[in-house]
Amino acid sequence: LSYDGWNETLYKPEDIKGKSGFRILNDGRVVSELTADIHSEKGMICIDCHTSYEIMGDGTHHLHKEEQVKIQCTDCHFTSEPITIEYNSFDFESSKIAELDKFMDINRNYLIISMSKYPIVNSFYTDRKAFLIKKASGQISEMKLPLKVCSAGTVHKNLSCNTCHSSWSPQCIGCHTEYDKNGAMFDLLSNKESNGEWIEHPKDFLAQPATLGVREIVENGKKKNSIEEFIPGMVLTIDKNVESGSKPIFRRLYAPGFSHTIRRESRSCISCHISPLAIGYGRGRLEFKIAGKSGRWIFTPEYPKSKFDGLPEDAWTGFMKERGYNSTTRDNTRPFTIKEQQRILLVGTCLTCHKQESEIMMNSLIDFNSVLFKRSAMCIAPKWN
Repeated sequence: LSYDGWNETLYKPEDIKGKSGFRILNDGRVVSELTADIHSEKGMICIDCHTSYEIMGDGTHHLHKEEQVKIQCTDCHFTSEPITIEYNSFDFESSKIAELDKFMDINRNYLIISMSKYPIVNSFYTDRKAFLIKKASGQISEMKLPLKVCSAGTVHKNLSCNTCHSSWSPQCIGCHTEYDKNGAMFDLLSNKESNGEWIEHPKDFLAQPATLGVREIVENGKKKNSIEEFIPGMVLTIDKNVESGSKPIFRRLYAPGFSHTIRRESRSCISCHISPLAIGYGRGRLEFKIAGKSGRWIFTPEYPKSKFDGLPEDAWTGFMKERGYNSTTRDNTRPFTIKEQQRILLVGTCLTCHKQESEIMMNSLIDFNSVLFKRSAMCIAPKWN
């Protein structure tokens, strides 16, 4: 749905009669029209990127699907001379697929997936340009290289491409599930109608830029932090027995996501560095208030605080507070630490005066510490305590 530019809503079919920009799915859900992924607009389908080893399995049991995905944006939109492979060096499965799809060419140099070393059978590299053959139409398109701003300096070296280039993510900020002993439901385990009913009350369905967070990965024996997009994975309250007054079960877990809403244009600097949603605080207002020669960041949440953990209903972490690995659905992901939050908002402080296209901010992409060292005496840095 996201890839083609549709987001689920809480509307019922009768709510949208006579209204444009909506669809009713076969199961009765109503979806609203939003911006589609640029690859969808260009006529690409899933298997133009994802190989058989990703879709049909690679012989290894993975706990989460993203662990099986090896293709990366930089395999097609590379920043340095790519490694290629000839058809005669293909593995058996890739060779068979290339033959069936009529992509086999002994004179062609094919791109490879850097993580798996398998070929992208519908690609080729010639005259220092990369091309993709779209499997649905057979159309050949040149794959554009990233702008220099994407790879300049080391400031953003840990950002995944989708961090900046995903235009929106589907989000549900929570749901309340309660048990009604007087109701009835179909029990899938016993395969019959049973007494009692679980009733789910979803919160708001939203489509906005993703929250950002950290995935800790190990490459060549070294730990690396990758900044990725996250969405609410389980902000859930379960009332097992409302009448008895038993304490509800509450979980606030975020999950890494890849929204498949990629656009050529990227999100702005402000949309990350002065966005409470991006940093993990939830929706609301972030303000840098100056008093004399010092300034402080202040956050005013849009949603009320939960009675269970004191965080705003749509938050992942608290303002200038930390939550650990128990706050996510993966054991190697987490929200930003206090130190990381301060670093993000320090850049945000600069953006309250300097436009992101200014020379100062463009230089900060190359070496932010150098820019910070040379700052004017008029620049007021935030005070954290």
